[in-house]
Amino acid sequence: MSKENIYNRLLDAIGNKYGVCGLMGNIQAESGMVSTNMQNSYENRLGMNDTTYTQAVDSGSYTNFVGDRVGYGLCQWTSSGRKNGLLNYARSTGRSIGDENMQIEYLLHELSTSYKYVLDVLKTATSVKEASDIVITKYERPASVGATASEATRNKALATRQKLGEEIYKMYCTEESEEKPMATKIIAIDAGHGRNTAGKRVTLNGYPDTREWTLNDRIADLLEKLLADYDCKVVRVDDTTGANDISLANRVGKANSANADIYISIHHNAVIKGGSGGGTVVYYYSNDSKRKSQAQKLYNFITDETRLYGNRSSQVLKNAFYVLKNTWMPAFLIENGFMDSTTDVPIILSESHAEKTAEGIRAFVVQELGLAKKKPTEKPTEAQDGTIYRVQV
Repeated sequence: MSKENIYNRLLDAIGNKYGVCGLMGNIQAESGMVSTNMQNSYENRLGMNDTTYTQAVDSGSYTNFVGDRVGYGLCQWTSSGRKNGLLNYARSTGRSIGDENMQIEYLLHELSTSYKYVLDVLKTATSVKEASDIVITKYERPASVGATASEATRNKALATRQKLGEEIYKMYCTEESEEKPMATKIIAIDAGHGRNTAGKRVTLNGYPDTREWTLNDRIADLLEKLLADYDCKVVRVDDTTGANDISLANRVGKANSANADIYISIHHNAVIKGGSGGGTVVYYYSNDSKRKSQAQKLYNFITDETRLYGNRSSQVLKNAFYVLKNTWMPAFLIENGFMDSTTDVPIILSESHAEKTAEGIRAFVVQELGLAKKKPTEKPTEAQDGTIYRVQV
């Protein structure tokens, strides 16, 4: 999944398959395309591994990230200047230092500012070798191609990274890879509750009596429309009319029977009782550490759009909610603001908030499942003289 995400995001920005694959071959050599990768030779010296180092930097308990000369992340950023830039960018966006998308954004930022000549080559390269060589010699600059390296060492490093880039090219860019059928991804969308579920509603005086289902369904409908542009299938496990509050067992059963790839349950919270604050909370249930990371990504994608940040004890929480515990696929339950909060209610009632929330969820789902946009279809049109043309729509 990470490799697909990296490829798609870089291709969107660079627009040249040779350039992207040459760059990715270098990333593969540097970090194995693992965004939390800490330079192995420092693990014993610092007494930390990829996970604990990342956590320590995020929490602030480790304060020498900038100056420790430890290669880190997709590109194994090492120098104090570049690590400081990476750290500042992560903090400015409110994301973990190990967040994959944040690092891709920072990589592209570096290329478009400090390494414009490298980016120019990546955009115009006519071979993987051309792109790979510019990245290793002008952007990554490992010791193996430095001034003191022998010609044999340098040639070996160039050839190794070129080969890695060409392997990625074969994976994504050859006729065989383009024609290889991909299984259609299935997204289960769950607008929580039903229209008449007791007690689930906006409760503040001065605001319209709005049921939670109405807020949930509005986001679910918008998300379904956004996903219609992608090669995927959406399964609604709720009653889209709101007339019936479908049981949790039936919702889960429908998603499991459909072999869904991801489950998104949409809700709004209520425990503040007229107080202020609240914001967004994302729940997950799994002992797999990856699930918590995914939940954090989902939270980040949503709040990047809505700016309705959670101020509860945690933004992301593990909870054995029925729909999270009993689904067979990665499942997430989102509380999109509080229906009894003086600060949240005017926001969550707005159409704009629903649109931004749906867009955040869409971006997360597209990334996690590697969804591709549908190719335009041809439709016949007839000129006045009876000639039939085919046009892209």
